[in-house]
Amino acid sequence: MKRGSIIAAAVIILILMMGQAYALTPEVESGLGYLTSTQNADGSWGSASSSTDPVPATSSVIETLAIIENSPSSTYDNATGWLGAQSLETTAHLAERMLALSTMGADLDSLLSYVDNESRVWGGYDDYDIDVLDTAMALRALFPTFS
Repeated sequence: MKRGSIIAAAVIILILMMGQAYALTPEVESGLGYLTSTQNADGSWGSASSSTDPVPATSSVIETLAIIENSPSSTYDNATGWLGAQSLETTAHLAERMLALSTMGADLDSLLSYVDNESRVWGGYDDYDIDVLDTAMALRALFPTFS
């Protein structure tokens, strides 16, 4: 192999490696520290007594950690364990779990059962008035199923 080919291959390898190894900004590090320090002992975020609903809060944090972290952490594992164990009865919560955990199965069956028979769109849960937010969330969660 010629010297020029070896150098070119080495440069390409270095470029590929540098693309994967990146430093987080101080703001991102601070944000991750905040999320880790405010996680509840059960693995969730938020509470029934606060204005932060635990299901959407935990779902959002799971999605965020999946984007930022290079490998799953105990924070992520505890959160996915908590969210997966919840008995969810609303379109929004089912859709959020499906998006955060990429689950289908029973969640998909429940979500599809919440479709209004006349309009063929969603409300908050079975026999609930239809609305735009729940319909949009359901469609967002279902899209990977039909693509």
